[in-house]
Amino acid sequence: MKPNFALILSMDGIALLQRTSPGWGLVGEAYPDSPDLASDMAALRAAADRLAPGDATFKVVIPNDQIRYLTIPAGSVDPVLRKQAVHNALDGATPYALDELVIDHAVSGKDLHIAAVALETIQEADEFARSFGFAPVSFVAMPEGRDYLGEPFFGTAHDVPDDIAVEPDATAIRVTGRVRLPEEQTPTPVATPDTDTTSGTAPDAGA
Repeated sequence: MKPNFALILSMDGIALLQRTSPGWGLVGEAYPDSPDLASDMAALRAAADRLAPGDATFKVVIPNDQIRYLTIPAGSVDPVLRKQAVHNALDGATPYALDELVIDHAVSGKDLHIAAVALETIQEADEFARSFGFAPVSFVAMPEGRDYLGEPFFGTAHDVPDDIAVEPDATAIRVTGRVRLPEEQTPTPVATPDTDTTSGTAPDAGA
């Protein structure tokens, strides 16, 4: 399965996107420094439910300032050697040990593009999203002009069932417009029997 919504996290702003054809549509935004952040996030969550009742799934987009991007020669096509090359490139390139990183990579021509993020950053993003009702199924990034082919994929959430395969997107998120929310339905008033207010008795039902 592929999530049908993306929650973009950033200190500059939070955005909710819906998968459209083509690309992604902007549903709405919230700002971390807003005094009404909780209600703003609740409005975004409610919008997702209106757009996909009972079927909203979310991937969380990690901020680029939390990701280490590197490019090295592609080298050997052997997956074991390539993994070792990725680890060698990252060793000492971040404040974290290799086992504290979540890593993805992609090959483009003669280049091997690497994206790495701290596991604790993924955990913090997961907790933040869940605190506002957005249960993530996966974590990704938007390279936005950086040397990376496609969308960095940082794995699935810890509570995704084993029988559900979350499929990474081959292309990075591209916002192509704005989503129009469906009209909210006004409940139909329930008819009630008329009463005779002059006599204080109910009208004759013909019994």
